[in-house]
Amino acid sequence: MRILYICVVIAFFSCSKEAFLSEKPDKSDVVPTTLAELQAVLDQDRDMNGMGTSGRGPVPNLGEIGADSYYVTDQTFNSVLAKQMQNYYSWSTEPYEGMEEYSWRWPYLSVFYANVVLDKLKATDVSISHTDEYNYLYGSALFYRAHAYYQLAQVFAPPYEAEKAGTLPGIPLRESADFNTPNKWVSLEEVYTVIIDDLKRSVELMGSQVRFPKTRPSGHAALGLLARVYLTMQDFAQARIFAESALGVGDELLDYNTLNTGLSYTFSTVHLKNPEIIFACNMVGSRGSSYPTRDFFALVQPDLLTLYKPGDLRRDAFFKNNSNGTVSYKGSYNGDDYFFTGVATSELYLILAECYARGGLLDESIDLLNRLLEKRWNKTDAFVPLKVATAEEALEMVFEERRKELVFRGLRWTDIRRLNIEGAGIVQSRTINGTKIEILPNDARYVWPLPPEVRAFNSP
Repeated sequence: MRILYICVVIAFFSCSKEAFLSEKPDKSDVVPTTLAELQAVLDQDRDMNGMGTSGRGPVPNLGEIGADSYYVTDQTFNSVLAKQMQNYYSWSTEPYEGMEEYSWRWPYLSVFYANVVLDKLKATDVSISHTDEYNYLYGSALFYRAHAYYQLAQVFAPPYEAEKAGTLPGIPLRESADFNTPNKWVSLEEVYTVIIDDLKRSVELMGSQVRFPKTRPSGHAALGLLARVYLTMQDFAQARIFAESALGVGDELLDYNTLNTGLSYTFSTVHLKNPEIIFACNMVGSRGSSYPTRDFFALVQPDLLTLYKPGDLRRDAFFKNNSNGTVSYKGSYNGDDYFFTGVATSELYLILAECYARGGLLDESIDLLNRLLEKRWNKTDAFVPLKVATAEEALEMVFEERRKELVFRGLRWTDIRRLNIEGAGIVQSRTINGTKIEILPNDARYVWPLPPEVRAFNSP
């Protein structure tokens, strides 16, 4: 697959075409042609799901870096973080200084591999097309491409607003793996249209069945991702439809009473069999690059910790107390220090609870929250079911549970952006070496700038 990797570098970083064409193919290079070989392309879970220790994957970490769940000390900021990482942490408008931005590169590599498979399938002999295996591969590739586009749009494009999306800038879409095909720069509206169309088509092709291993897409995962996409778009009617559909396929929750919260990473012994995981995926991250969100450096904000009440098992499942009185995160469903960002039933419960609350279905909304919390509460303490009188109270409870349940899953940045559009007034602040820095609601810094190499060669 070395030639394929060179292709994507050409396509997105504007390396010399002549240099690529002068590369002599190695006899070991393989151009996938059979369905089995195409499946092997998508099974590169290092690149398609962020598995292993490479730090690759389709989910940028810039959103989590910019969000409000953590802080770093001045000592870490000054002595550990490289200049570019300091710029990220301080929400700089020109953050890139000497380091390649993997939050752009790796998601587009996932898009590339998806397009390799789609290109080949479109040219496949009709005699083997439309078999179950063919359809599953086609649907999987569409899922991976849509997933990467969605993740990129959360950090490199403005938050979605229906009345403005047609005039707001989106991200480049790649319609083919052929590096001679130019990038297609489109509006934000068209980005989301492509994402939704790809995901709906993937459901049709894959069906709704669960797939194993969970690093492979499924119709179940596509339904769940559609619910997330529509929630991001603030289309709550559609988000409800797809959340209900996804939970109709499977709605099992992990009972946190079964966990050993004394482990260094609580989910290290259960993550492969965690019944909540529908699609397994991790955030871009590199131990060698010292991202500020690394659990070695990132300390959990005290105001977040105060949300966890006595009896809530998530406090000990997600966090560890340090000897100096600070607290760090250890609760990734991946079972290590790479942040899980996949699709899980717990998120779908919260999406549906929000949609119900917004639609005035208060009993249904709170019932979902209570079903979730029953699996999060220490059985030695009597769980008192939540009750509300108004839709506003229900929504506040949903937002608080999203904050507690989905911490460090790559969703908080998107939540802040969409809720501030509604007038939530979330102001983030960080104090660095005695200087307080704020990022106000709807600030332009809620869109990370394109990397300089992209601006230089691939601007719209």
